[in-house]
Amino acid sequence: MEKILIIGATGKIGSELIKLFDGQKQLVKLLLRANSKELCDKYETVIGDLSDKESLRNAMLDVKTVFLLSSPSPEQVYLQKNLIDVAKELNINHIVRVSAMGIEYDSNNPFTITSIARWHNEIDKYLEASKIKFTLIKPNYFMQNLGGFRNSIQEESCFYATITPSAKVSLVHITDIARLAYHVLININDHINKSYDITGPEALSFSDIAKYISIDLNKTVNYVQVSEQELKTQLSKDNIPEWFIKDMLGFFKGYSAGCGERINSIQQVANLKPTYFNTMLGFFK
Repeated sequence: MEKILIIGATGKIGSELIKLFDGQKQLVKLLLRANSKELCDKYETVIGDLSDKESLRNAMLDVKTVFLLSSPSPEQVYLQKNLIDVAKELNINHIVRVSAMGIEYDSNNPFTITSIARWHNEIDKYLEASKIKFTLIKPNYFMQNLGGFRNSIQEESCFYATITPSAKVSLVHITDIARLAYHVLININDHINKSYDITGPEALSFSDIAKYISIDLNKTVNYVQVSEQELKTQLSKDNIPEWFIKDMLGFFKGYSAGCGERINSIQQVANLKPTYFNTMLGFFK
């Protein structure tokens, strides 16, 4: 099997992915922005950055497949296009990219007007146009994103968002995303030019989630729907970037409209056992 370059190995999904290669360390190479003794001792690593094409060339010299994941930011399109350009130059065979679910433009879906959706959509189309073989993994809202509510849950026994209390979302666990990525990477020829929406195995409302958390913490926890202005004001106090606040409100509006309730778990995609929300018990303590 040819070597795989993993970009994003220190993030939540990437760190779960490289654990799955523990018995096959010779198959992977990591692109890191800074030295990590723990990772450098375990894996072949290259220090570099998506903004530095020369470091990308060095990283891709002896690989044929690239796993591409980077955090959403205003620079994301430029950075990932850099990678795709170098990959094309070096005749990389296949790029497996983590995108996002529901980003294709649809006037009825508020997701698609967010910056994150536009950035992902632009990169996806650029990758497809490059003629490099690709696989797109497009997850729904992460279960772990709920960690942003931990402080208010602990201090006020409440968490706040603009999502309609009854609206259901098929949240996905990050380990399921990593497991699907691993499955694709080791069976790469079965996933040429494919795109996979990936969700959790159940759709839950934020009211449902509050009940799970209440049982876990042995106290009553409530979900409280607030206005967009109230949430925007609070997030601004927390120094959250304005573009991210606007996007969060757009995604929440989409979830309220039912755009995140469809179920397409790793069971349907790859016949792998999916992770249910009840495994998150203990996460909010």
